[in-house]
Amino acid sequence: MKHLKGKRKISRKEKWLLYKYRLAHHPLCQYFSDHVYHLTIKGKSYYVCKGCVNLNLGMIFGTILAPFILVFLDVKSWEAFIATWVLFLFTPLGVFFNLPRKIKDFFRFLLGIGQVSAIATVILSIAELIKGWSIWSLIVCVITLVTYFVSRKVL
Repeated sequence: MKHLKGKRKISRKEKWLLYKYRLAHHPLCQYFSDHVYHLTIKGKSYYVCKGCVNLNLGMIFGTILAPFILVFLDVKSWEAFIATWVLFLFTPLGVFFNLPRKIKDFFRFLLGIGQVSAIATVILSIAELIKGWSIWSLIVCVITLVTYFVSRKVL
């Protein structure tokens, strides 16, 4: 076991932070080489999962895009709900039809935008419920929340 500064053992957290493959979570073999980006930063090599990077970039892009769409287009909760499901639909289609990796990566980016859209859907639904009772806003809100919790295996 490696030691830092004398005889102190490295904690689990320190081991994880020092492990250069921590962001890959895929085997680094020839069969999974197209699942990771290989980055070199200041002479150090890092491997990061393509799916996770694209998902998070989509979430960042969606977070930047959402306020503009909500304010300038005056989107209703049911419109955001439909947009969310359209964005969610691409990822399973990419897997089902075994599309090329670059297309799957783009679909994962769309999934990140879809996750932000789901949050916007819930916020819009609650805002519409506060303005005045709407059974459709309630249905959209409940379906979106149940979908989230079922996908996380919470329910």
